[in-house]
Order: sequence, then structure tokens, then C-alpha cells
Amino acid sequence: MSAWRAGGLILALLCLSLLPGCYLLDLLFPPKAAGSGFIVDSAGYILTNEHVVHGALAIEVFLGERAYSAEVLAADEQEDLALLKIPAAGLPVVFLADSTKVELLEHVVAMGFPEPGFGRDLTVAEGQITSIRTNVPGREGKETFQTDAAIYHGSSGGPLFNLKGEVLGVNYAGLEGSEFYFAIPINDAIPLLERVPGFHREEMGRQTEILTPAEIVARYRAAVVYIEATIDQSLSPFR
Repeated sequence: MSAWRAGGLILALLCLSLLPGCYLLDLLFPPKAAGSGFIVDSAGYILTNEHVVHGALAIEVFLGERAYSAEVLAADEQEDLALLKIPAAGLPVVFLADSTKVELLEHVVAMGFPEPGFGRDLTVAEGQITSIRTNVPGREGKETFQTDAAIYHGSSGGPLFNLKGEVLGVNYAGLEGSEFYFAIPINDAIPLLERVPGFHREEMGRQTEILTPAEIVARYRAAVVYIEATIDQSLSPFR
């Protein structure tokens, strides 16, 4: 038995005997969190929710069947946004909206990947902006888009498109048992996006062509990624 595996086993047994909330499998095989994201620059810059990668020991980003190791370049826990970087080039990208120009009942398309138990299959939904709230849990006092386009567990960090094929918001959360789903306005991500060499704020909201939801999916689905993070258990059992 290797020293690493033996040490891990001893640590796990100590944990089981001393800490009721500590689990053997979590120590030997750290749990994984899953979410979504989207490519904002062809050189491998990806935007997602901070909670998707919070406390991550390692992050993998999947583009189709290809996996890349990712690093967190910048994160804003208060806004629940994070900017990742993968070692890639020539990737498909999304366009960004100016989210200050959103309108109630504006048509939107949400994309993301549901919980891993359903496999890494892209899920899409369409709906409307039904409210602009400032009382969403975790974002009190900040504007958050409410939509009836379904956002499932694992869709966090995925894009919410307007009908010009621009990302209007970052999928955030939903209220279980309701049709209330929420997205963070994309303009809230500008401080992180300014770290991307190819980002120009004045280009946000410049698209003019109106697309159908099906055309949006066809054009931009390749820029939506699945994210898997291995969580650091030192942040919970031993604190």
C-alpha cells in the first residue's frame, strides 16, 4: 500500500471515530460539484458562477468530449461570478448584451447542463423576463433578472440569451416548486471581463440581427461548457 493511500486511510479512520460529520468516501474521493459556463474569448476565457468553483481543488471544463484543466483567474464571491481560463485557442464565443437595456417580457433563451446524473447533455429553455428583483436570496439589494425560462440544478453559470443572440445574464438559481428562475445581469461581470485581453465594453449590445430560439441554440451551443470541480474537504470537516 502506498504511503499516500495508507495515510489517507488512517486519516479517514480517525475522522470516523472523532468527527460524526466526516465521511470516509469524502476523504478518499473528494466530492465533485458541477455547473455550466460560457466562453467569452476564443483564447479560453470562461465565465461562470463563483459557487460552481468555490473551494475547488481542481476544475475540469468539458467542450463536447474534450476536457481541459482550468484555473480561476478572478472571482467575486459577492456577485457570485468567476472567470476561468483553459489552455486552448480558436474557441467559439458568445456575444454580450448591454443588460441595462433589458425590458420586461423580453424573450430569452437559457442554456446549461443539468445535474450530472442526467449526463452531459445540453438543456435549453425559452421564456421571458418576468421581473427585475432586488430581493433574491444571496443578492439582496442587487438587481437580478427573474425569468420563466427553466434553470435546473447544474445550469448555474450558463448563459441567458436575448433574441439577438447576446448573453443578457448568467443563470443563477431557481425557487424549487415555482416558475421563478434567476439570472445575474451580464453587466455585473464587467469588472471580471476587463481582465480578458480581447474584451471591449463598448462592443456589448451591438448585435442587430433578430434570431429564433432554434437559431440561437444552433449558433452558440458550442460556446456553452460543462464544468466539474473537485471540492476541497478541508473547508468543511476539520474547520
